[in-house]
Amino acid sequence: ISTLRDQRVLNFAPERVTLVPGNHDRYGQADAWARALAGPLASYAATSASSASNVVDLGSVRLLPIDVTRPQAVTRSAGFLEGDALEALEGRLSDPTAKRTPVVIVQHHPPLHRGVGLHWLDGLIGFERLHALLERRENVQVVHGHLHRRGDRPLFGRASRILGAPAVVESGDEPHLRFYEVTLDGLADPAPASAPALAPTIALAS
Repeated sequence: ISTLRDQRVLNFAPERVTLVPGNHDRYGQADAWARALAGPLASYAATSASSASNVVDLGSVRLLPIDVTRPQAVTRSAGFLEGDALEALEGRLSDPTAKRTPVVIVQHHPPLHRGVGLHWLDGLIGFERLHALLERRENVQVVHGHLHRRGDRPLFGRASRILGAPAVVESGDEPHLRFYEVTLDGLADPAPASAPALAPTIALAS
């Protein structure tokens, strides 16, 4: 996730980038992500998903990056929202100041049921708890990757609150970044021509 004001910007300062790990980041050693944040990704650690339960305050919106990965065999690609990750998320959403500012949860896996027989292998275990949090908080949205395609899903009959992006590793004509305008209600996905030139913008890539 990068906060941008111009889609032509190619060099992102570390404080404008938020990273979250995916299932491929935990197929090796269990502490691979922690070591990466302490080593080659150290300049991004303050704004990325870590054990410190970071909150990225951008003024007009808050990002809550969370780590939903765990070590598992390469034959499984599930995410897990439980234990420390769930407690950290609930704690951050209970902050009174979070009720006055749009909040965007940033995670790798989509908070969706992947279907009978597939969810245990490739879904987000514990997604029901996240849905319960979202139901109580209308100013919270979720952005995710993992599916390698664009996605906009409403929850509880309301506007789109689960937003996905294509993967930068994919080939084809579809843009590898999605740009969202930051509004008082959260993130909107306008046509590029309709976005004000100086409106705060977030770019999402998987």
